[in-house]
Amino acid sequence: MQIELLIHPSYEVASYPEPVGPKRRRLYDCFNKYHEAQGLADEAAMAELREIVPALLLEFEQSEANESHNPEWRKYATRAGWHSAMGEYDEALKLDKLGWDSAKVSNGDQNLVSKQKSISASNIGDALNRLGRFEEAVQWGRIACGLWDQNPINWLVFSISLFHAGYEEESEKLLGSLVEYVKKSGPGSLKVAIYEDLLADVSVASAERLVQAVYST
Repeated sequence: MQIELLIHPSYEVASYPEPVGPKRRRLYDCFNKYHEAQGLADEAAMAELREIVPALLLEFEQSEANESHNPEWRKYATRAGWHSAMGEYDEALKLDKLGWDSAKVSNGDQNLVSKQKSISASNIGDALNRLGRFEEAVQWGRIACGLWDQNPINWLVFSISLFHAGYEEESEKLLGSLVEYVKKSGPGSLKVAIYEDLLADVSVASAERLVQAVYST
């Protein structure tokens, strides 16, 4: 099976229910440009981004991040995204685990706490996938989906973990459900799937059907 991918993988999407300010939006744009530059082997673009992003991160952490429901969690999650973009998965894993530990909100809204933990768990699973630690990734994927079962990105990451850990039948079933989700949700839904390089290695029919569904909506 051959899945066509647009660029190198990008997971910098904003699924947590709070506004994305201009500083974080710019950071996400930089992260995704770094992913793209990696895919194109554009050393000059990567070097330029490595020069500018650290200062942007610091500026974000000292200002806009403090407006988040949970500034500590937001800072860990955003910085982890940068290390993930650069392929520094051990560091991303460490930061996302710190994010998991720091999940909280001042008003005690457990629904928001669950969403923070779910995003951290899914990011941990993604980092473990990229480190080849698939059985551990499956455990975190189950946690992520259990905490927030309405987030399709959680299920996408989990399905990839399942496949690479040897649970092909369960992976096929979940990916089939995501195909139906994309068809019902319409244009723009789950476009992250076409950037996911690990999905290209998932040799079950629903993986290819998912990418086709995303392209056609």
